[in-house]
Amino acid sequence: MPFGRNKSFIGRESTLKRLLSLVPPSVESSDCQWTAIVGLGGIGKTQVALEAAFRVRDSYPDCFVFWVPAVDSSSFENAYRKIGQLLKIDGINEKDADAKTLVKKALSESSSSWLLIVDNADN
Repeated sequence: MPFGRNKSFIGRESTLKRLLSLVPPSVESSDCQWTAIVGLGGIGKTQVALEAAFRVRDSYPDCFVFWVPAVDSSSFENAYRKIGQLLKIDGINEKDADAKTLVKKALSESSSSWLLIVDNADN
């Protein structure tokens, strides 16, 4: 994850409780779950996602947690390439590799649990 845990994070327990009920590996383990945190800029969506990521990691140590910043297409692509490298996906380092497709395929075929957070995905 790109940030350390925010030791000053407080509140939002009801939001976190609801979010964590939707995303743990034990929920619908045979199917992918999609959840979105929405709201105006600056209200703390990233901090909620970050705290949720740390709680998932703490509760499920075998679950991979990936963070993808979607600030721009370059950061998005680079994050997927890094995930592919961490997972040692064949072909990920090739010049014309479609990192997003390779990672999506690898994760969809994986028997491991994982949580993928896409931050700042406005579009």
